[in-house]
Amino acid sequence: MPKIKAYVGAGALIPVDIAKVKTAYSCPWTKRVFRTKRDYVVHLSHLRRTRMHAMIARKRRDMLLEDLRHQISFDNIIRWIGIHPDFIWRNANPSVPMPEGFGIEITYLDLMHRDHISNSHSAPRGGVTNWGHRGVDRDGKPLPTGYPGWDGQIEYRITGEESAGGRWGSDFMRCIGIHTGSGGGTGDRRYGYSVTFWDDDWPSIKMYNALSEENLKGLRFGKPDYFK
Repeated sequence: MPKIKAYVGAGALIPVDIAKVKTAYSCPWTKRVFRTKRDYVVHLSHLRRTRMHAMIARKRRDMLLEDLRHQISFDNIIRWIGIHPDFIWRNANPSVPMPEGFGIEITYLDLMHRDHISNSHSAPRGGVTNWGHRGVDRDGKPLPTGYPGWDGQIEYRITGEESAGGRWGSDFMRCIGIHTGSGGGTGDRRYGYSVTFWDDDWPSIKMYNALSEENLKGLRFGKPDYFK
């Protein structure tokens, strides 16, 4: 069989005698190659807009998350979540469009403050989980078996159209520092779970409660539906 010379690249095989060398434009960020300068410039413009939008979205997310974390009471947290459903949805479902009319309302909260809550399933920012309380660090020292915070029960109600692929179950609000555990739904888009709010995730509540003459150890909001 006759042998020929060919150019090989990107999965293509082109005989040398029919190949032509032309100037092309390679994007250093996406590695895409463009035939014309015009196409390359259009690509760069789109890439710049996309990255700027992503940067603005990240900055907005960080700003809103800090604002939420520095609410000084659980009543304020409940109101904040009610008026920022888009923030809650995009943190839980970043790749799924938010359903039309989506809303979330915390309908029940029953909490007690404790100096030591198990970190088997979750931990505050900067902390570590310790399943079974047998973990050790690199030096062989035992890991913490818990942290101070509030634990108890939470219930919330979802409104708006159904969404394929979206999630609003047991881990729906963990990304914003509300760590839910066991529980479930009532069938009418109402959900109830055990919940933990770590002190270090909510510094303003921690500070306000320490300075308050009341120094609350427990609180209850609303009426239970799942836990009744």
